[in-house]
Amino acid sequence: MDLPEIRDYLAQFLDDSQLASAAAVCKNWHASFTPFLYRHVEWSDDYKTPSKEAVESNSEHIRTLHLYDQPIDFSPEACTRLEHLNFLILIDDPTTWKDLATLVLRNPNLQSITLRALDTKPSYDFMLAVSTCLRLKILDVHFANLSRNCTDLLLDTCVRLEQLVINGGVMADLSSLDRWPEFPQIQVFDLDIDSGMSVQNQLQMFQKCPRLRSIKWYANQDQPCPTTSICELFSTFCPSLESLELGGWLLPDKDIVKILNSCPRMVSFSVFGPGFGQRALQSLVRHFSHLTSLNLRLCSGATSPMIQTIMTSCPELTYLCANSLNARDILGLDAEDGEAAIGAAECNPHSWICMNLRSLTLYIYGLEGKPALWQRLVLKQLARMTKLDFLTVGPFEFDPRDSHDGIDLRLETGLDILSSLKLLDRLCFDGLWQQMEEKDVRWMVETWPLLERVEGRVHHSNRRREELEKILKERSIALVSYMDSENENDENESDENENDENENDENENDENENDENENDENENDENENDESENDEIENSDASAAGE
Repeated sequence: MDLPEIRDYLAQFLDDSQLASAAAVCKNWHASFTPFLYRHVEWSDDYKTPSKEAVESNSEHIRTLHLYDQPIDFSPEACTRLEHLNFLILIDDPTTWKDLATLVLRNPNLQSITLRALDTKPSYDFMLAVSTCLRLKILDVHFANLSRNCTDLLLDTCVRLEQLVINGGVMADLSSLDRWPEFPQIQVFDLDIDSGMSVQNQLQMFQKCPRLRSIKWYANQDQPCPTTSICELFSTFCPSLESLELGGWLLPDKDIVKILNSCPRMVSFSVFGPGFGQRALQSLVRHFSHLTSLNLRLCSGATSPMIQTIMTSCPELTYLCANSLNARDILGLDAEDGEAAIGAAECNPHSWICMNLRSLTLYIYGLEGKPALWQRLVLKQLARMTKLDFLTVGPFEFDPRDSHDGIDLRLETGLDILSSLKLLDRLCFDGLWQQMEEKDVRWMVETWPLLERVEGRVHHSNRRREELEKILKERSIALVSYMDSENENDENESDENENDENENDENENDENENDENENDENENDENENDESENDEIENSDASAAGE
């Protein structure tokens, strides 16, 4: 049965090459699949398909347009039905800004705009065009500098936005924000400004968002954190606020406690610095039942027992990023328990209950030199997280030499226990010393069918690693290791030392051989001299006898 509705349904699951093939079958299929083929168009230095002519002739189908540091080769008037526009600009070119302004004005149905002007500043005409987009809901702008007039236009646009991301080097400060009494629709607000706008004005922008649910606020570390004002956001200005990420502020434990206590319901929390301690954890406890996202990666005060408490107490957690967790805490062993407590009966692990985890970044250590059972029990805890698609188990702190203290990813040490992680698409063990073999790598690619990226060295030997990585490359799995160069230098140095030793051994053998040959020659000379002397004596005796 060949119906347009069925073709439209199938088109959602086809990639560009498959869509192109389907569109070439017949007129009916061309009419069904062509709109999906041109729905998302991306142009960059490396990827510039479709052609300019194809874009202009099929512009009515384009809904999302990505431009990466490319001039607009086609006529900006061609596209009139865009809903999403994303672009990157590295060079301050007036013509490019003019074309972008025209493109925005020609697309009144734009719902989201993402701008990356990393080393330049948006033009006034472009910001004016953006401010006229009446249906715009999402604005994500990264810039090097934003003038006073452009800042006014940006805030004019905020009146109807639902999501706003501002990331800039310098943003003009305003003497007053009274012109904008309220940003009534904004629910998600990310703000990261290096300089210009004062902390007080930034706070006022948050305070003017009564429906705000999520804040990401990064600030200069030299500025003191306005803890009291942040607490007032929850109680006075933004009663629906439930997600908070504070970056750049080095908050002490007592300030984190105040913030957590002022929030009626914290669903997502991220904080940086050494301040997060036991008191902060106690304040977080009342949010455990509904906490879905927690980032404590840069919090050195978050100890291993604290992380274990979180893993065993947060049933709704989907994202966790923390520093490290000791295997002893996972197994329920006290510090004074000796190596004798190795049996399953002696271990008292508390089961992790965050069964909805999709992303876990956590260095699990304390396994080096320990009984094999320890790792198997740790892996059983990980195997319970069947929804994981992102897993990082390597150390966070950079060390040029891979650590031997961590999870050993081999079948003989229990890798097969993780067979339940069917949704895993990214695995990171960078910084951990591994010695996988072919059977281990093949097991990974066959057991985890969605695996797309592996970060780490599958084997400590470069030669063996290259052989094993061929198996991953055959499945188009991306390979990354951030410590390759350091480790390769170490291995090269080891190889050089080994070569030097071999060369020294050879030289020593040559010298010994030369000594032996010289001794043999000397011995032969002595024997020859003795024979000559004996001959002379015999001749003398013969002459005397003749006389």
